[in-house]
Amino acid sequence: MKSLIKSEGLSERVVIIPPVSMNAMVISAVGADLGLALYKPVNQNNLYAAPNKVFEYMMAGVPCVGSDLPYIREILCSCGVGEVFRPGDSQDMARVICELLDTPEKLEVMKKRCLDQASQFCWEAEGAKLLKAYDQIFNDSSKTHTQVGKNESITLN
Repeated sequence: MKSLIKSEGLSERVVIIPPVSMNAMVISAVGADLGLALYKPVNQNNLYAAPNKVFEYMMAGVPCVGSDLPYIREILCSCGVGEVFRPGDSQDMARVICELLDTPEKLEVMKKRCLDQASQFCWEAEGAKLLKAYDQIFNDSSKTHTQVGKNESITLN
């Protein structure tokens, strides 16, 4: 990848940072123009993924270009924090990236939205929902049936 960037004369515009620890991801992304969430719908996991990187980019104030998959599209488009492209279509990805980089005013609006929207996807917000669900499951005095598979269920007391 680095040799391709160099041969295309893009070294001043494209920067690949080395891997960082999970604790350093958000701070390492601060200041980037765009983040990428590249997934192909090769299995159910990828098709319905909610990649952490999308939320980390939001916390860093970095708009994201992502594969047009259900949840990635929902987050990026409904929150106005990024754009999607056809998965596996490098020309469509390049088109979306170029359109965003060629409209700095749109990119700036997205950067502000990222920071505004990030608080609704942080642990404090999402964790409260999870804890409420646990509380409903484990503190309900009546028996609750939970579907675990197509034809299986368990009873929680």
